[in-house]
Amino acid sequence: MNLEIKNSAGEVIQRSKNLRGIRRKVGRDAVRHIGIRQCECNCGYLYILFHNGDNFSTNFASFEVLKTSVRNWRNLQGCLISVNGWWTRVDKTLGV
Repeated sequence: MNLEIKNSAGEVIQRSKNLRGIRRKVGRDAVRHIGIRQCECNCGYLYILFHNGDNFSTNFASFEVLKTSVRNWRNLQGCLISVNGWWTRVDKTLGV
């Protein structure tokens, strides 16, 4: 699987074989907001929008694994997040 970060024009600016490269970008650049969504098959969808317009999206096999990953992602603590269309902030104490 090859994960891609795209700029606001839709051009691929970075590729990664796993989330490690994505986590590195989140650590360097400010995140405007993230979105997670549960699909009918119980899989998850993750979308990250950076302040400079770059974006990233991918699917997870499990929505529960996605929620846990986002909750434990320290660089996302306090970020604005949309969970199935409801806006909140990433917080370890929330059920996000």
